[in-house]
Amino acid sequence: MRRVLMITSVLSIGGLPALAQPSDGGTPQLGVDVGSQEIPLDPARNPDVPYDLSKCVNGHAPPMMVYSNSGQGNTAQELAGPCTPLEVRSAAAALGMGRNRPIRIKSISTLRFTANGTLAGSGGRMDKISKMLMQLSYVDPALRMQLEGSHADGAPLKEIRVFNGAAAWNETAPGLGATAVAATAAGERAPLLKLTPMGALWSIIDAEGNAKVAHVHGKLTLSGVSPYDGFPVTITFSAQNLPEKVEVLANKHRYEAVFEHYRAEVPAYGVVFPSHIVWRMDGKPLADLHVTEFRDNPYVIFPIPAVAAAQYQAASAMKRPLPYQLMAASLKPNGPTPRTPDGHPDLSGAWGGLPDRGPGNMTERRSNAVVNIDMALGVRAWVVRAPYKPEVWGKVESLDFGKITDDPGMRCVPKGLPRSGPPTNIMQDAGKLWFVDQGYPLATIREIPVDGRARDPDDLDQDTYLGIPLGHWEGDTLVIESTGFTDNSWLAWNGYFHTNRMTVVERIRRDGDLLYWEAWVHDPAILTEPYMVQPMIRRLITSPMARINEAPPCDEMAIDKMPDPYFRGP
Repeated sequence: MRRVLMITSVLSIGGLPALAQPSDGGTPQLGVDVGSQEIPLDPARNPDVPYDLSKCVNGHAPPMMVYSNSGQGNTAQELAGPCTPLEVRSAAAALGMGRNRPIRIKSISTLRFTANGTLAGSGGRMDKISKMLMQLSYVDPALRMQLEGSHADGAPLKEIRVFNGAAAWNETAPGLGATAVAATAAGERAPLLKLTPMGALWSIIDAEGNAKVAHVHGKLTLSGVSPYDGFPVTITFSAQNLPEKVEVLANKHRYEAVFEHYRAEVPAYGVVFPSHIVWRMDGKPLADLHVTEFRDNPYVIFPIPAVAAAQYQAASAMKRPLPYQLMAASLKPNGPTPRTPDGHPDLSGAWGGLPDRGPGNMTERRSNAVVNIDMALGVRAWVVRAPYKPEVWGKVESLDFGKITDDPGMRCVPKGLPRSGPPTNIMQDAGKLWFVDQGYPLATIREIPVDGRARDPDDLDQDTYLGIPLGHWEGDTLVIESTGFTDNSWLAWNGYFHTNRMTVVERIRRDGDLLYWEAWVHDPAILTEPYMVQPMIRRLITSPMARINEAPPCDEMAIDKMPDPYFRGP
């Protein structure tokens, strides 16, 4: 993920030398050192989804989904499929990318780390880096590398290098001041994503049944090519089942990375990252980095500026489907869609059902793990990122990784719209609908007029959690626009705040026994464009015993009694 696009000479390919030691003689202390710990392999050795290459076609099988009620609604997670070798599942579990059973192995989609050390500059000379901030998205794929330090000749170094897909540019501040770079820069920066343990393993995961498993000199090696970038990747693993060396072939160059001293920033979360990273290209030094901090699944976005838009639009690279897209494609409705006397779809019913649970039940990844932690990290990995303006990115991240008390949803107030998601119960009459939500922490009810009335101008100045709704039909889709919100709620549990000028547009449709819900947030004071909240699907509960029960009383959380005041959960 580093910059090093400046090195272009092709050199002889050789092995990595002994790793340089930190200049201060020590290793940065990130948390608990897992370098000598045995990493449990149980989630992979006893998988609920068996390894069965006979179910693969050309090394791939249709995605296998599992659905969970995360507190943010019914969310989809992709499982390790039958083509994925057991060794890949074990490696994902060791890094913290593989969570729960049935095991999901894509639970880290973004990463951020800071480091200091050296980095190759012009002419192959090593620049001194006092601070490097790396923001990575393995799904887009994208990278932002923010550098501070000095060039080899002593001149000050302060640069921000970015790429997203086929587009590349530099910035004067994160998200601001974009300038054009060479058209080849995106291709030169892309291999750096693979020079982290998670980035390299993403290639092997993408390869599925085409991944190669071998033991070389007594060590496990995994090799594969991701169809999304075409880079051949080989990972060599330590006795603790953690990546210790990576080789990547890209742009007629050979990139190598070596990782040392894995540590857990938050031990209970089970995600580990190396404290020392060395990179080489074509046998020559590329970087020697001492990692001082890392975060898994942080808020990072890479909006493509006008100076790079043409590069991006001209590309035709494959794009990874997101879990909610796979979920929607995999579900089939049962029965016809009933209609009311006026011809509109009848949305009435109890909609608390999961779409389909998929194979097995979700359980904790390790016997001593907290289930909610695993669930929360899986949800965090695939949340649709809101397009905040660059000047508030820092606030979003601060709220996301702040204390529980930062989150209004952890107190006895409604979660608010759109965080509450689709209703659990709908009652419908001519010209009006009622939405009931029995979710935690409070049950709520909304009255939705659809009689063609005009918006009351005073609605905008109300101070409500669910907004003042006004609905209308567009064909068979119910469209609801709500305004008049308090700013004492979040859009999502990971720090997505909003202003009291927000409006929310929901679109709800029914197909048989499936209810499809999506919401768009308009808040131009802090968003660069409308934000599409994670779409959700619910299935009708057909039991004649289904009813709306009394909601339990809200219990204000005892913050001072929580073992981890920074863990909010979903």
